[in-house]
Amino acid sequence: SKTEVKLNCLREDWLARVEELRSNKSIELSEKDVLEESLASTLTQEQQDAERELKESKGSFDAEMSALSDEKNDLNQQRLTQKK
Repeated sequence: SKTEVKLNCLREDWLARVEELRSNKSIELSEKDVLEESLASTLTQEQQDAERELKESKGSFDAEMSALSDEKNDLNQQRLTQKK
């Protein structure tokens, strides 16, 4: 009958639409995974850059402190030498 044919057509359309939505969802999920991996990679790189920058800054600071300490020791040595 016409009603059964119409129902079958609607059912097929509905199944096709469900399949299309499933396909789109898997595409969206895979895009989401790629974006998450990219973000994680970027964050890891930024963290490594920050750690390297911190290490370099600490190295410069330590070198300056060492130079200041040497200078202080030299001045103290000169004062002791002048007092004699």
